[in-house]
Amino acid sequence: HATLTQEHEMGRHVLMHTLKRSLQDCANVKSYLSSMSTFNGDLFLTAENPSGGLYVFLGDFTGHGLAAAIGTVPVSQSFFTMCEKALPVMDIAESINRSLKSFLPEYMFCAATVMHISASGENALVWSGGLPDAYIIRPGEGIVETIKSQNMPMGILGAEVFNNDSQVYDLQKGDRILMFTDGILEGTPDTSDQMFGESRVKKEIGDGRGELFERLLNAYHHYTGGIEQQDDISLVEVTAAPF
Repeated sequence: HATLTQEHEMGRHVLMHTLKRSLQDCANVKSYLSSMSTFNGDLFLTAENPSGGLYVFLGDFTGHGLAAAIGTVPVSQSFFTMCEKALPVMDIAESINRSLKSFLPEYMFCAATVMHISASGENALVWSGGLPDAYIIRPGEGIVETIKSQNMPMGILGAEVFNNDSQVYDLQKGDRILMFTDGILEGTPDTSDQMFGESRVKKEIGDGRGELFERLLNAYHHYTGGIEQQDDISLVEVTAAPF
């Protein structure tokens, strides 16, 4: 037991060290990450672009626990190194995919979204592979655009066939980009096997007014009734504003 505890502490120390470079208390960002076990297979990173703007990474590794969380080490190293060079989203996605392809066993991969919000907050450049749909939400209008996955998750394809194409989305000041991993959609209550699902997410978003991040999170917890998690859960909201 003592040996196992020591190994867990060492693992926690290494993984926490990889996250220290992520921006803290960024006014443009709200995030909620809850792991199913001691170690989280979901990863959320933010970094400032030296040339202006904000980089965001949300990822979901295959499986749970330490085996899944170990992939955060090469991802964070690639992400922060590329962000410091103010490189475009396409290059960041390609670099992370290359690292994971060489680092992870064949049965593991990472569904992920890489995003850059411009310094003015007027547009977002997005690469997405394997995560659930994300939404651009405008107060008073609700969902105005859906960001759909266009690519395979990271760590599956070799560099010669990896698609680094990204999409540009126009934003208005105050628009919010809502992203989440599949743990949100697949949450179930103790009395049913019916998942929380996309329709409930959209219902809570409604016309986009108010504190939709908190409203959605509260609705999820109320629906699942506080039962033991069956998956890692991540919810992220990025507000379009000058950075």
